[in-house]
Amino acid sequence: MYFFNDLLDQLKGPDFNAVLNVLPMASSKLIKSCNEVHRRVINGVKEAEANSCYLSSLVKHCDHLYKNDPVSMVGAIPRLIFAMKIIHRISPHYGTSEKITLLFGKVTNQMITACKAYISNNGSIWDQPQRVVVDKIKAAIHLNQEYQRVYYD
Repeated sequence: MYFFNDLLDQLKGPDFNAVLNVLPMASSKLIKSCNEVHRRVINGVKEAEANSCYLSSLVKHCDHLYKNDPVSMVGAIPRLIFAMKIIHRISPHYGTSEKITLLFGKVTNQMITACKAYISNNGSIWDQPQRVVVDKIKAAIHLNQEYQRVYYD
């Protein structure tokens, strides 16, 4: 977002305005390009600001995916998916299936990463008793089932 803000500051500055004033006098073909760049940067800044607000509301829900094991994550899934569905409904940028799919993909990938670390105990399954590994796999399966159940509700 800082990149867009810096670029926006330059586009609002006197140097850019001077260029915009000179281009018509020079009958330049760059007028259209400059206006298009200006429009795209402004839209990019607005989108970044809106996305930042929406995504910051997910932080507390996503913390569970990074700090907990699959057993503890299960309780956070309903609130996380509810928040994501709200963002999908009200956000002009995450209102598309492509953008919300990317977001769900990131959440799913983090859940998978956490489950892999949990099952392997950040090492190897072979260094653990079989019963422990089986219970961990069952916990990961339960997390997946709860995730899908809440998603489809």
